[in-house]
Amino acid sequence: MLQKNMPRGDAMMLMAASFVLMAIGLIWFIYDIKACIIGFVAATVFLMGYYQWSPINAVKGK
Repeated sequence: MLQKNMPRGDAMMLMAASFVLMAIGLIWFIYDIKACIIGFVAATVFLMGYYQWSPINAVKGK
C-alpha cells in the first residue's frame, strides 16, 4: 500500500501516470476486452493518489 505521508508532488505524479494509463486503457478497450482490467487498476491507483493528495485528508491527518 501507499505511504500515508506521501509528498504532494509524488501523489500528483501518480495521478498523472494513472490518468494516462486510463486513457490508453480506454482506447485499447475498443480493440481488446482485456484492457478493462488495466483500466480498473489504473482507476484504483488514481483514486488512491487522489486520496493521498486530497487537501481534506491532509488537514484531517494533522
